[in-house]
Amino acid sequence: MIHFANAEYLYALLAVLPAAAGLWYVSFWLRQKARKLYGDERLVDRYTRRLTLASEALELVAWAAILSLLVVALAGPMRPDAPQRAKTGSLQVVTVIDGSKSSHAEDYRTQLPGPPASDGPHGSRLDMAKHVILTRIMAAIPGNQIGIVTYSGAGFSQAPLTDDFQALRFVLEEWVTVVRPIAPGGGSHMVDGLTMALKTFKQKHDPNKEKVIVLFSDGGFDDKLEELDKVLQEIVDLKVRVIIVGMGGDSPIEIPEYLLGADGEYHFAGWAKKDGKVVPTVYTPATLEHIASLTGGELIRLEKASDLNIQWASKLAGSKAEAHETPVFQYPLAAALVLLFALSLRGLRKRNDLV
Repeated sequence: MIHFANAEYLYALLAVLPAAAGLWYVSFWLRQKARKLYGDERLVDRYTRRLTLASEALELVAWAAILSLLVVALAGPMRPDAPQRAKTGSLQVVTVIDGSKSSHAEDYRTQLPGPPASDGPHGSRLDMAKHVILTRIMAAIPGNQIGIVTYSGAGFSQAPLTDDFQALRFVLEEWVTVVRPIAPGGGSHMVDGLTMALKTFKQKHDPNKEKVIVLFSDGGFDDKLEELDKVLQEIVDLKVRVIIVGMGGDSPIEIPEYLLGADGEYHFAGWAKKDGKVVPTVYTPATLEHIASLTGGELIRLEKASDLNIQWASKLAGSKAEAHETPVFQYPLAAALVLLFALSLRGLRKRNDLV
C-alpha cells in the first residue's frame, strides 16, 4: 500500500485544482475577448483554430493532471517493501530438518538451481530444505544466530547456535546430504528433533532474543501423539515461535537410492523397498497442522521453490523485522513532465483547412 511521507501536502489539491480551473477560464475569456477585438471574427476563425470551451477542455484536464501529479510527488509517496532483514542480534533460530528416508524423495528435481544430474542425486526434500536455509533464512537474518538439528531415529545437533554463516554453509553442503546418514537410527522421530532444538536454545539461553524453530518435514511421524504434545507444550511455555515448512507433493513418489561408483560419483541404484516392495512417500499434513494448532505456529506448504516469496523474511523475523520503504515520487513527477511536454507540442499542430 502506498503512503506519503508528507501526507498533509495533499490538502493543497483542494486549492490547486479550483485555482487551475479558475485561471484557465480567465485565460480562455481573455483570449476570446482579444480575438473579437483583433478583427472580423469570421476572418480570424478562418486562419486560426476556433476557440471554444469544448476544444479547450482537454487542455484544462491536462493542466489539472499536471498540477495534481506535482502535488502528489511533493507529498513523498512511499511504497513499503516486505522486511528483508531482522535486527542484528535479535534472533535465535534453530532449523529442524527431517532426515528420514522419505526426505530423499526428489519432488524438487526440476526446480532447484543448477542442471539436475542425469544419474546422481538432485532435488530431494532435504536439498530443498538446505536451499531454503541458505537462500532465505540466512539472507533474512544476518548477524543473528542459527542452529541446525536433524532427526531420523533420534535428534542430532549438526551445528550449535552461531552467527558464523560460513561455517553453517559448510555443514549444510558437506555434512547434510542424502548420500550419508545425517541422524542416527531409522524412522521419523520428530519429538527427538524438537527436543534437541530446545536443548540447543538452552545451551545459549538469552532472554533478550526472540526464539524461532523452523521445522522442515513431509509430515512423517513415528512417535506417540502424547509425547509430541508434551514437547509442544514446553515450546509454548518457553515462548518459542514455530514455523513449519511442509515438504513434498500430493502425489506418491518413489524414493531413489544411490551407490558410489568407481568413478567417485553417486549413481542411481534403484528404489527404496520395504519387505521387497517399493515404498512411495507423499506429503501428509495432519501432524504438521496439529503442531501449528497447538503452538500458534504457521504452516507454509512448499510445493515449488517460488512458494517462499519475499514475505518469508517477515514471517521469520516477526516483531524483530526492520521495515524498508522505497520512495516512488519519480513516477508522478515523470508523468507530469510527459504531459507538460505534450502540451508544449500542442501549438505546433497545423490546421488542414487553411487556404
